[in-house]
Amino acid sequence: GDRRDLRRLRRHGIPLGAAIYGKSKAQAVANTEGLALRMLSRCPGTRIALTGYSQGADAAGDVASEIGTGRARIRPRQVAGVVLIADPRRSARDNLIGPALSGQGSGGPRVDGMGWVLPRAFTICEPKDLYCNVPRDYFVTRIIGYLAETSNPTPSQILQYQRVGRGDRR
Repeated sequence: GDRRDLRRLRRHGIPLGAAIYGKSKAQAVANTEGLALRMLSRCPGTRIALTGYSQGADAAGDVASEIGTGRARIRPRQVAGVVLIADPRRSARDNLIGPALSGQGSGGPRVDGMGWVLPRAFTICEPKDLYCNVPRDYFVTRIIGYLAETSNPTPSQILQYQRVGRGDRR
């Protein structure tokens, strides 16, 4: 019969601010690709679905983009579908479920888009959510979004982040 296997990557938030967002997302992308490749090697006929909310949508969307544009070892035909909720890299070109939106994600759109998976990729965004629907003239928000997307702290910064997380300003 038809056998389905659901796997969930668990991510836990910690109050360290945006300074580690990029590194955390890169780890989520690598973990997702690795898990999908292992599943596909065990069961070549499997088709994967990529879903995520907020930072998870950011990571899942990047994986979908890499697959759809041929930059991943996973082929576009191996993707059953993509659903991204509150994606900070939402683009006006994405297939939107829900009311029309005037802006785009705070991290800016994925340069190459979703490629060959676009027909099976959908995004959902609450119109008032500035994470996935930043008005075009909110330049400060866009700069902050870009900085978060590209952040990658070094281990020497961990003590600083711990102090900030506790509210210690030293």
